[in-house]
Amino acid sequence: MSSSSHLTAVEHRRIADAVARAEKASAGEIVTVVADRSDGYTDVALAWSALAALFWLSALAVAPGVFLQTIGRFSGGWNQDWTVAGKFTLAAVMATALFTGVMLLQSIPGLRFRSVPGPIKARRVHERALAAFGLGVERRTAG
Repeated sequence: MSSSSHLTAVEHRRIADAVARAEKASAGEIVTVVADRSDGYTDVALAWSALAALFWLSALAVAPGVFLQTIGRFSGGWNQDWTVAGKFTLAAVMATALFTGVMLLQSIPGLRFRSVPGPIKARRVHERALAAFGLGVERRTAG
């Protein structure tokens, strides 16, 4: 087991002793890994951002009039005849802004990790543990 800044000397010794005891009672090799996290979940943040933008575009497609009226209220009551290009441009700008805003929120680690569904976290931790175990065993165990 390698030393880690995550553990005090006492914690390190307790874990090393527990591993030694367990290995005496088993033919197995126990590899201990300490990590801050198993994954950065950037793909999950991207997925939430894309879903938010897609939801926005879907809502706009269902009720474009409501959106355009709201824009009219914020523009001081100016009634604008929207061209098709103008509507698409506005939709793209708003979807991009929403995507960017959700990505920025997801850059806050606590929010990102809370937004990752449990099954994804469990699978990623399992995959990372298997990878770390394989590396540890290859370094320490002949055959």
